[in-house]
Amino acid sequence: GSAWAGLLQTPREQRDDERIPPGRQTETSCCSENCTEEEYEEPRREGLVDFDFELVEKTKRNRTTIVDERQVVLERTIGTTAARNSCLSASQGLVAYPAGCVSVVYSVKKNRQRHVLNFAKKSISCLRLSPDARYLVTGESGHNPAVRIYDLASGTTGSNYGMQVAELFGHQHGISCVAFSPNMKYLVSVGYDHDMLVNVWQWKSGTKVATNKISTKVLGLSFSENGSFFVTVGNRHVKFWYFDTDKKGKQLNTAHPLQGRSGILGEHRNQCFQDVVCGRGPANQKTFCVTHSGQLVEFNSQRMLERLVNLKATQATSVTATENYVICGCSNGIIRLFSPMSLQFVCSLPRPHPLRVRIPSLNTTESTAVNASDNFPDVVSVVIDETNQRLSVVYMDHSFYIWNVKDLSQVSKSKSFLAHSDCVWGVETCPTACGDSKCLLPSGTFITCSDDDTLMFWDLDYGVETTNVYCKELQRVIHVDESREEEEEEATISETEDDSSSPPSDSPDGELKCGIRVVKLNPDGQSLACGDKTGNIKIYDLEFMCEVLKIEAHDSEVLSLDFSHPSSGH
Repeated sequence: GSAWAGLLQTPREQRDDERIPPGRQTETSCCSENCTEEEYEEPRREGLVDFDFELVEKTKRNRTTIVDERQVVLERTIGTTAARNSCLSASQGLVAYPAGCVSVVYSVKKNRQRHVLNFAKKSISCLRLSPDARYLVTGESGHNPAVRIYDLASGTTGSNYGMQVAELFGHQHGISCVAFSPNMKYLVSVGYDHDMLVNVWQWKSGTKVATNKISTKVLGLSFSENGSFFVTVGNRHVKFWYFDTDKKGKQLNTAHPLQGRSGILGEHRNQCFQDVVCGRGPANQKTFCVTHSGQLVEFNSQRMLERLVNLKATQATSVTATENYVICGCSNGIIRLFSPMSLQFVCSLPRPHPLRVRIPSLNTTESTAVNASDNFPDVVSVVIDETNQRLSVVYMDHSFYIWNVKDLSQVSKSKSFLAHSDCVWGVETCPTACGDSKCLLPSGTFITCSDDDTLMFWDLDYGVETTNVYCKELQRVIHVDESREEEEEEATISETEDDSSSPPSDSPDGELKCGIRVVKLNPDGQSLACGDKTGNIKIYDLEFMCEVLKIEAHDSEVLSLDFSHPSSGH
């Protein structure tokens, strides 16, 4: 729900000229065999000339014929559904992250998105790029989830980026972590806490070579540099897993028991370990973890807790490592770097934009200034691409940053993208002609409303001038709960001055958000209206971006509204 995709319709003449690559596998199934599109005769299209959307004709319960799948192409996604470090991966200049049931592969150099579509329509719960960035593995959530491996070097035309080369079933309900071994021969998948399974696959042959049960929810997974073991962490859980790779080099035909050894935690056995990374280079015998209480922990080659460092943050969420640094993501936008050999502090990276940032007032000077009263979004996941020395970070408000850490004395922001921090409820487009009066929004602008109490104005035309240094596509932001906060502040002041007792507020702490459900633009382009879950309708003037009218219209949420056309006289 927090990420949404833009659709681009291709011209009909272009679609007629395109041909389906011969032998390409589709989602069509016939009995128990996979068939290609060459084996199906395209149905006649008489009477369907006026339709410009994908037509799916269900002939049998288990058989679907796709008439034409090239009419709608996914062009851009805004936002991400990455919830932890297992949902972000970077390698060879590519960054991969989930957006619902779509895996976004972003090229930092080309500033371009490519999309791997999950035709099973299941949400992506985790993913990982292979060390050479050729393959992408994803894990799903839902009933009978699959581990899917895509070859990113094939099927790169249109929306068919990444051809599925393997599909592995061995979990129930969902998959929390996946990872390739350093030699890319093996693949590890960990199920949800209800599944309690750790599986090791020879993914090219589809063979499960090792498996075992696990008794807790796994939050992080990391392979050692030589691939001899991998580590899983979770609540009161740090475990080192070893499996026999068949010393004679023969393939294993049956799944052998996976050997696991718990880390020796001592007095820290009750900690919740959020993420893990195995050391690189000279520190390849070390393993680093971060805890929910804000500590960096080092384990030696004997699985013993050797060092512990206080990160001076409320909590830590993610960790990644290179040969020279251990990088920890923490709350309030804090990212700290340490030496992997001694765990001595090196530096802290710049923080992102403050929460409730006001887009129109930004400029290059103001955006770098940090006030003591500013609050920043927590770091959700952090990964580094050692080849290009780019650090990719996803924050709690679903913003996405790429930092250039090649020179720590001059850390700079390479790219940054903002998005809604909660589910998107509606999209409103700005028409090409806004009636008789002049529209205050550029043509092509669209507006999104979200449960995070914001209205965001987007324009994907990069030629449009913007003062937003954090996200070029985002033109303006309206925080619809500002009036409520002002009313609460005034009420607090009046209560203090009156010094009189008053009954407690009926609104519980969990119901502070307005929760915008719908947005509608006035046909004259001068104002817009939005409705929230409490039944209120608010009118905003687009010239000054301020609230001009509030209507307490309903007792429950407003799900639809519209303006009368100016020509109607109403």
